[in-house]
Amino acid sequence: MRNIYWLFIVLVSIGFGACDADPEYFQEDDSYIAFNVASAAVAENATDELEIPVRISTINPKNVTLDYEIVLEGIDAPAEEGVDYQIMNESKTLSFSSTQLVDVIRIKTIDNDSKDGDKQFVIKLKSNSAGINQGLADGADTQCVVTISDDEHPLALILGNYVQDDYFTDGSYDSNSGNDMVIQADPNDDTKVFMTGFWGINDKIIVASVDIENQTMSILPGQLLFVHSTYGDCFAVSFEIVPDNNGDGKKDVVYHPQDNIECTIDENGNITTGMWAPTVSAGSFAYYGQTVFTKQ
Repeated sequence: MRNIYWLFIVLVSIGFGACDADPEYFQEDDSYIAFNVASAAVAENATDELEIPVRISTINPKNVTLDYEIVLEGIDAPAEEGVDYQIMNESKTLSFSSTQLVDVIRIKTIDNDSKDGDKQFVIKLKSNSAGINQGLADGADTQCVVTISDDEHPLALILGNYVQDDYFTDGSYDSNSGNDMVIQADPNDDTKVFMTGFWGINDKIIVASVDIENQTMSILPGQLLFVHSTYGDCFAVSFEIVPDNNGDGKKDVVYHPQDNIECTIDENGNITTGMWAPTVSAGSFAYYGQTVFTKQ
């Protein structure tokens, strides 16, 4: 999850002091191998290969091989290797060295003319030759869920991988944005999509309804982004800026927690939101004039 660095109307005091304990540094035992992304999407008719990077983090780079496997257990609409996609690597083994700390899994989709819906498979790290930890300390990033978007789907224009860029109400760019996001079709409703990675948060799905004919999308209200350890539930909330109502000489913010966050879609599948704010009961972490989702 992205760093939360700004909370309006809440004052925070920061004290600085000496620390007697020695600082903790990254040790050899802390080395790990992990996916760079927890999920990825690719169109069924994509001409380019989907590349999924796997990285090794260590202070002592050396030759290491890593085996991975394809898992379909628990997948409602599984993608079949050789029918829906091909692994383009020569084997299901990746290689790392002192000069190569990232290797990629390359996937080529196989198109068909049937409206058979989105399909998925899971790539899971299996074992490595050096006995290095797989995944982060909490076990995250040991697998990547790949979605093959059905190009016959009516919302195919906006299904796939995106980069999210947030802009404050004054037009300035939020340097903490630029995170990856995936939009997938709702398998039970051709007018809705699921957004994973919204605002850099990968463990929550944000639902939006789409009017593809009019090129609009609505992020539905009341959706939980995450739970802050101090401030509690944080929601994506629509708002507007109105003239000064309380006599302090400043414009005021009026929240609309029951309203959709309205978006527009361009001819390339890029999406632009209206004003929204990640909001807790004490206030908002930021006020965005717009967010732009750029299709990759």
